[in-house]
Order: sequence, then C-alpha cells, then structure tokens
Amino acid sequence: MISIYSLPLYLRHWKEFFFGKKPFWLRISGLMVLVRPKTYDLYTISEVFDGLVYKPSLRDINSNFKIVLDLGAGIGDFSLWAYKFLHTEKTIAVEMESGNFRSLCLNIKRNGLEKIIVPLNIAIAENEGEAHIKINDFNSGMHSLDFKQKKGIKVKTIGLKELLEIYKINKVDLLKMDIEGAEQFVLNENNKVLFSDKVGYLIIESHADHKRNAAYFANLGFEVKTMRQLFNRAVIIEALNKTLIKLN
Repeated sequence: MISIYSLPLYLRHWKEFFFGKKPFWLRISGLMVLVRPKTYDLYTISEVFDGLVYKPSLRDINSNFKIVLDLGAGIGDFSLWAYKFLHTEKTIAVEMESGNFRSLCLNIKRNGLEKIIVPLNIAIAENEGEAHIKINDFNSGMHSLDFKQKKGIKVKTIGLKELLEIYKINKVDLLKMDIEGAEQFVLNENNKVLFSDKVGYLIIESHADHKRNAAYFANLGFEVKTMRQLFNRAVIIEALNKTLIKLN
C-alpha cells in the first residue's frame, strides 16, 4: 500500500524495494531499519515515523513514558520510534510471526538497543496456551491469531497479567496494541482491574468492534479519543488513565 506518507520512501528506494532480492537498511530519524523487498515494511515505517500514527495526543510527548509494552511489534518500528522520541527506558516488544520477529531482533541489534528493547516471540491473548497464526500473504503486517484453525503455524500465547508478572512490571507508562483483531482476547473482564491499576496510557489500532473497544476504557473512567485512519478501516483509540496519572 502507498500513502502520502510512504510515497517519498517508495520513490527514493523503488529499485531495491520492487526489484531487489535482499533486505536493505533504511536510515530514518537517525535510526537504521531493515526493509524487506515487496513487503509492507516501507508502509508501516512511514506511518510510524512520518504519519505519527502512534504519537500520543492526550499527553505531552515529553511526558514520562519510561516503560512501554509494544503488543504486535512487527519489525519494531514503533519500539524504535518510541525510544527516539519518547525516551523510553524499557520496551517489551511482543511479536508472534517469525519473519517479523527476525527483523525486529536485527533492528534492535543494529541500533544497539539490546538493553532497552526486549523482543518476545509469542502472541498476546487471554491466557497462556497455544494458537495458530493466520498468515496474510499480501500484508506482512496483518498476520492474525486464530484459535479455530487446526493447521499451519502454531504459536504460544500469553496473557497480559502473566506478561507483566514475568518481567516484574508494576506500571506500564504506555501500551501500544496492534494485534489484528485479537483485541477481544485482551480487553476482557479479567483485565479491567489490571488496566485501571497498572496502565497509564494506551494507543490501540482497533480492527473490529471499535465502539466496544473504546467503551471498554471509557467505562473504566479513562479519557478516550478515537480517530479513523485515512487509508484503512482501522481506528486509532487513545485512552488516558486519569486516576493513575494523578497518582503519579
């Protein structure tokens, strides 16, 4: 997909992107990001770095965003952006698909961020277990979790509560979620207390049940803002935990 944000990158790198056979390194905002030819990598990079699709708007960008959860990290473009512009100190980057995960790890290593960004090859879901990945052959950023599918690539799953316990995280300053419709497994009844007590700010790319997802946080007392994206059917939901912010 080409957008007004990604067009300059496509024009600048058209030869290696459309006709190249090997991944190439792209320098953007002083960082190096690996791009795989004929994938959605250029599009997602441009949406994050140029379109600023995940830039917090309910809090100042210079606010305290030390601890970040990146659920559906893909190749790590948001984790890199957050380090550069939000000055994060620790990011747990969760990505279930192996190809994206390899790029994520290479991007972390190339930028020397092994102590800042922790990659985790697992799927976020309601609880610990297993599921299959529904591969999107057209868009490398839209692989989804499928509990009904019995064949294909199997992946381990983990619940949000278990994830925080493993990494001894008492408070998440920013949680970014882009998990291609699996929001229903995370925004459940059991996690309401966790969000209220431990998550200060959320930015979610909602792929289904947008009103339900926004209402989930509004009913918890969060300040909520929604914005439909220009080039796809997803909706960006921002949620600010006013109670937790006041306490800190």
